[in-house]
Amino acid sequence: MADDVKLFGMPAESGRWVLVIVGMVIQLCLGAVYAYGALRGSIEAYFKAPPLNLAPTPMDMTWPFIVFLALFAITMPLAGPYIQKMGPKKVGMVGGALCGLGWIAASFASSPTMLIPLYGIIGGLGVGIAYGCPIATSAQWFPDKRGLAVGTTVLGFGLSSAIISYSTKYMLGINLGIMDILKIFGVIFLIVSVVLSLFLV
Repeated sequence: MADDVKLFGMPAESGRWVLVIVGMVIQLCLGAVYAYGALRGSIEAYFKAPPLNLAPTPMDMTWPFIVFLALFAITMPLAGPYIQKMGPKKVGMVGGALCGLGWIAASFASSPTMLIPLYGIIGGLGVGIAYGCPIATSAQWFPDKRGLAVGTTVLGFGLSSAIISYSTKYMLGINLGIMDILKIFGVIFLIVSVVLSLFLV
């Protein structure tokens, strides 16, 4: 690696680790999809309570998650060529914005059916678009330690479920409504993932 290359004002050998941390935090936002199981019960209770008084079945509550994962899986490989062509910064910003908007939109759902387009489609597209951006960046800067760099970057995706689950439990404990919690997460994910994507080079 050339000695004159700088990252964040540091020699690339050191600065590239900042990119791994940036990618890990972005992945933490994207990986929140796997916390749906921890949110599902509170969302279902919201739908059953007045004034909605709905009676969603277990499958009704599962479809938004299924659609989210399907869109994520389909979009992820399709976004790859655009990461190469446009760069991880622009693609990551678009995906991160959609991910956050999906969570925000979900907070306005008045039925499980509405969660499918608001959470499943918008959020799933966002995660699928953005997922490869931090990974591609880490892989590019670590030809010598690619496995370590990529594995550390993806660590955020795996940790996300636990962090979001405990955060949700805490916010429910201080009497925040589940839809307000979705909105809070959405705003955080949108801001954090879009801003940090600016550093993906």
